[in-house]
Amino acid sequence: TRARQLLEKRTMIQNDPFAHVITSNDIKKKLKNANIRNVFDLSLRQGDVKNWIKGKALTQTMNYLKKLPKISIDESTHATRINPQQGCLKFDLTWKQGPKGGCSLDLILGTPRLGFLLHRTPVFLSQTEGEKAIEMTFDWKMAFPSTSSSSNKMLELRCIWESYIGYDFQLQIPVMEDYYDSVELKKSQA
Repeated sequence: TRARQLLEKRTMIQNDPFAHVITSNDIKKKLKNANIRNVFDLSLRQGDVKNWIKGKALTQTMNYLKKLPKISIDESTHATRINPQQGCLKFDLTWKQGPKGGCSLDLILGTPRLGFLLHRTPVFLSQTEGEKAIEMTFDWKMAFPSTSSSSNKMLELRCIWESYIGYDFQLQIPVMEDYYDSVELKKSQA
């Protein structure tokens, strides 16, 4: 997906996430000073856009932001351990304002500190709005090499868009005490 972005836009992603939206270097400096690092950050602060961008550039930027798909993941989403070797992350991915022809994104689950890739799920949003159940299983021992309990453990979920440069984002996913841990605890106490 990254290779496709590079070929279509002919720009390095990490160099300028606004290359296809904003051409003025002055506006880019204002956004940087406001801690707006990419299109995703800008989309979260649409109400403030008029403070940094004026005139025709404002109209073009707002039109672009309005066309971006809006996705959401339930805030209570968490990963659990399902057996001694595996963990699982289940959630419903909902979206609206998808493009008419559909669009693709990759959901990537990994560890925040060591950067291990645990699971990758490609998703195609074929309709302008909808909901899709996502289930990502992963190697528990790779994610958490120590044998301590699930408390204070986190995973990282990244959403990488195929067609939207600078609109990628990541979420911290908590790992909750789960059925497997409770059963093992009761067995050890008996």
